[in-house]
Amino acid sequence: MKKLLLILTICFAGFGFTQSFSGKGSKVHSVSLNSNHFHHINHNWSNGGSAYGFIGQGDYGLHPYLSLGWQGSIGWGRFNANAWSRSNTIYFSGGATFNFHFYQLISDKSGENIYADQLDIYAGVNLGAGFGLSLYEDFNGNRSSEGFPVVYGGPHLGIRWYPNAGNIGIQLEGGYGKSYASLGVVFR
Repeated sequence: MKKLLLILTICFAGFGFTQSFSGKGSKVHSVSLNSNHFHHINHNWSNGGSAYGFIGQGDYGLHPYLSLGWQGSIGWGRFNANAWSRSNTIYFSGGATFNFHFYQLISDKSGENIYADQLDIYAGVNLGAGFGLSLYEDFNGNRSSEGFPVVYGGPHLGIRWYPNAGNIGIQLEGGYGKSYASLGVVFR
């Protein structure tokens, strides 16, 4: 792990210096791999499944500690739809996020060097919708397909780390809604 951190630090060194989240007017974009859980309504019963995919996000500062953002994702999964069939599923979704960058607030109020130029720790909520397609195959080999709406929302907690306070970093998020967990690259 130390070797990985050293390599990432060397690769991202020298990209400029700024506060990790610089507040109003700041812009941050990221691309991540994610794992999530979605629900859809199928013939009056709820069905869920695990999915994996990619998520792109943007985060725009509204206030020194608040930001509003967007996300778009594409994902896929395979799960047992019920006791008689399994499904391959693909989905597309998009939505909004609202984040509170509390680490920046702590840094500003404490006056201590807590590496706020390298770390952005935040909590927020997300809400969105999309469309998916499931291709079902029962255990007898019969096939069918079905489109369905995707709706999500929930809280999340994230951290962004910019080695040497550069403009490219690593983002890790966990929560509910847009994803259970995501790991990716962030650009400011």
